[in-house]
Amino acid sequence: MAAQEILKKDKGWQPIIDYRQYVQGKEGRLEEVREVYGAGLKWSLEYFETIYKRLGTKFDGYYPESWVGEYGMKLVEKGLKMGVLEKSEGGIIYRGERDGLHTRVFVNKLGLPTYEAKDLGLAMAKYKDFQYDLSINVFGKEIDEYYKVVKAAMKKIEPELGEKAYHIAHGMVRLPEGKMSSRSGNVITFEWLLGEAKKRVLEIIEKTDRKAENVKNSGEIAEKVALGAVRYALLKNNIGNDIVFDFGKSVSFEGDSGPYLMYTYARCKSVLRKSKINETMKPFDSAQGRQFNNETMKYNPEELSLLRLFYRFPEVVSEAAATFSPHLLCAYLFELAQCYSLFYQKHTILKSDFRLALTQTTASLIKRGLFILGIETVEKM
Repeated sequence: MAAQEILKKDKGWQPIIDYRQYVQGKEGRLEEVREVYGAGLKWSLEYFETIYKRLGTKFDGYYPESWVGEYGMKLVEKGLKMGVLEKSEGGIIYRGERDGLHTRVFVNKLGLPTYEAKDLGLAMAKYKDFQYDLSINVFGKEIDEYYKVVKAAMKKIEPELGEKAYHIAHGMVRLPEGKMSSRSGNVITFEWLLGEAKKRVLEIIEKTDRKAENVKNSGEIAEKVALGAVRYALLKNNIGNDIVFDFGKSVSFEGDSGPYLMYTYARCKSVLRKSKINETMKPFDSAQGRQFNNETMKYNPEELSLLRLFYRFPEVVSEAAATFSPHLLCAYLFELAQCYSLFYQKHTILKSDFRLALTQTTASLIKRGLFILGIETVEKM
């Protein structure tokens, strides 16, 4: 009822669910409950915002279950009239067997909306606010079959919304020791995870000779590298697979990790700073290739490897976006960083404009690729 009051006030909502029948004799406490609900909602969202700010993430709207349940009930009523949904044993169900699925309950015997009805309502509520062309719904893969039923019902009740709904199933994040469980006490929070990653990054920086770069604001750099480590560790795997989060591998400056890519970028920038043409050098293009032909005459294997990778970047980004597969871009960036590291080890760069152009292009592509993944680069590490 507290949520209904907020909807009535903010959105002019006409309540559908009669919650008063469940609080008979306790009406005198409704105002107290309403205040507690409002305060709890406000505090929760404010706390989440501190995490989102740290992540550099922004949301344009929030849809609490108590709100979308009301929207969902409106669609359930429409589904009943259309014959899509039906009453059964005091509740309202969708018989998914006719679609090769299974039956699910949308309203229970108490007359209250279930998660199924709420997900119908969520689609409707979001569309009223944003008129989207595509709604990407991200859930755990454990509820794949559940959402197939919801979408089947939605496509019949609100065909336009049903066609615009797309489901991405993600795996679960696990520790090397096994699955996290609140019962066993081995559950970790995001803040602890990021804090621990930041601490370990700082330790690595302190123990290496990277201080020779005269890095300032090591705390700020460690924060960015830690964020990059966590993000990359989650994105480099196929979204549908479970992820084993290993701190040793995730925060390492070597191997397939976010810090390794960020360090490769910083290494490129260091080379370009030493060349003193960092501001005038442009990323490599085909015209430069013809220009540099006279200088190099013949590319060595490491140069050829980089050139071949450069031209794949747009294709990889397009495929990753079209298939909702960020791990494809992660794999490309790791391959690019490996190729550049080998090139860096085997060849003198500063005396060749061509090799400086390869370095500048590598830096540009790593920065652009990491930006797409939500990872901010640093100039020095």
